[in-house]
Amino acid sequence: MVDRTITTTGIGRAAVHPELAQVIVESHGSGSTPVVARKHATEKTTEIRSTLADEGVAVESIRTTDLQVTHRSNRFEADETDPEYRAVETIIVDYVTDGINEVVVGATDAGGQVKEVEFAIHESTRDDVKQRALQEAMTDARKRAETIAAAEDLRVDTVEEVVTEDSDEMQGIVDEVIESPTIEFEPDPIAEIAEVRVTYSVLTSTADES
Repeated sequence: MVDRTITTTGIGRAAVHPELAQVIVESHGSGSTPVVARKHATEKTTEIRSTLADEGVAVESIRTTDLQVTHRSNRFEADETDPEYRAVETIIVDYVTDGINEVVVGATDAGGQVKEVEFAIHESTRDDVKQRALQEAMTDARKRAETIAAAEDLRVDTVEEVVTEDSDEMQGIVDEVIESPTIEFEPDPIAEIAEVRVTYSVLTSTADES
């Protein structure tokens, strides 16, 4: 007797509120020489660091990731009225989501320009969300298989094969450049979507279940 099977797909989705936030801030400085421009940028960065420390941000959570100095001739649409040299120091601030408003306000009040805010979750939370999405996908696949089986007077038995497909849905939410320091952040949930293809063995509804 040929084994009878049904193959269906299932989709599951699980979401969670972001737990972590990463703020990308730029400090700008200008001057007649590269040294002066760089000095002004780093002084502004120092002020930002001090302000954020007063807001409760740990020193190790603030790090400089880039420092560039450019001449006026290498800047797009620059004219003779622009500073001869301009320095941009990029710092990244890691913090918890619930306190992100204070970080953004503090950074901008200290003279920084907030370029992006990215939200994320802890790895343990990520694993839990993926597991819940996968469980929902498996439930969805079985329900579809049972619907098909019932139409043919069959019943779903055991799982013969499962193929999963990874999703790129689990990502932090990115905000555009922050123009207003009074913005209130309400990030969307971070979601994981799981997709499965499951093959089940099936039996006739009248088959002996013993």
